[in-house]
Amino acid sequence: MSDPTQERILALLEDLSARMSNVEQQLAGLQQAQEQLPNALATTVDTVDAHIARLQQQGVDVDQRLNTTLQLVERLTRPETAAQLQQALDLAEQAPGAIAGMVDTLDAHMAGLQTQGVDIDQRMAAGLKLAEAATRPESAAALASLMERVELLEQSAAMASQVPGMAAMALDTVDQHIGALQAKGVDVDARARKSLELLERLTRPETMANLEQALVLAETAPGAVAGMVDTIDQHFAQLYSQGIDLDERIRSLTRASEMLTRPELLDMMCTFLAHSETISQVVTDLLSSGVLEPEPVRVVGSAGKALAETTTSHQLAPMGLLALARSANDPDVNRALVFGLSVARSFGRRLAESQPSN
Repeated sequence: MSDPTQERILALLEDLSARMSNVEQQLAGLQQAQEQLPNALATTVDTVDAHIARLQQQGVDVDQRLNTTLQLVERLTRPETAAQLQQALDLAEQAPGAIAGMVDTLDAHMAGLQTQGVDIDQRMAAGLKLAEAATRPESAAALASLMERVELLEQSAAMASQVPGMAAMALDTVDQHIGALQAKGVDVDARARKSLELLERLTRPETMANLEQALVLAETAPGAVAGMVDTIDQHFAQLYSQGIDLDERIRSLTRASEMLTRPELLDMMCTFLAHSETISQVVTDLLSSGVLEPEPVRVVGSAGKALAETTTSHQLAPMGLLALARSANDPDVNRALVFGLSVARSFGRRLAESQPSN
């Protein structure tokens, strides 16, 4: 056998010896922990028994608490939870050295705490009290609610995993729709800019304030509208009680609206509005002339009646100069002639005042 081969075998044996030493040290630690375990278990059992006795004296139903704990255990032993625990146990079986190290660390830590004056038994009792509080019905209910929320979170996570595919489908649909709009000649970019500008205007503080006022009015509008309807109903009832036929009034108003909106009347109104300044001056002069005072209106009415009577009498015969002179002796004719001469004199004076001087 060659020297290199012997050296390799010696190296492998030394490595194997070192690993065996390491395993022996770990086994020694485990053996030491195993020797200390019965005493620790006995102490723990005594402490638990004493604590259970005190709880029963305080009226705590330990059996009920245990049933609640079993329910929690049932949930913990569900397939999905058991699979996770199985993974943890597999890790524990694959890491005996780590467990031994943890035990040594725990022992060292407990020894350090004892040297610092920490009462470990007292701390364990406090831990048991905490466990008792955690197994109360209300605490168990809170834990059950938390587990239900975990299930909801799992469902939400499952739905979230489908979001990318759904988003891709939505984007494809939007792309197809945009392509169809562009094929019709629609400028999608311009429409998007206009939409963003409109959104910017809608989100301005003053616009939001106006929208808020509109919403407030919309909330109060039903009551206001109901009040208005009640008032209108009361007014209609009063009119009906006075013998007014509202249906006939509405029909008359509709007919009047139809007549006022005829094309010829609308053209006349347009012409009137086009000469509104001139017509306004004419109306102002007419109102300031006094012709609409009661006495002038009465005279105009008398003239109209005389004109109507003369037109319908059919007694208009030719008259010579002598007959005209004799008619002046008639009191009615004389009265009309005097009135006409007075009007002519006043009208001539007005004309002289309105004409510029030469």
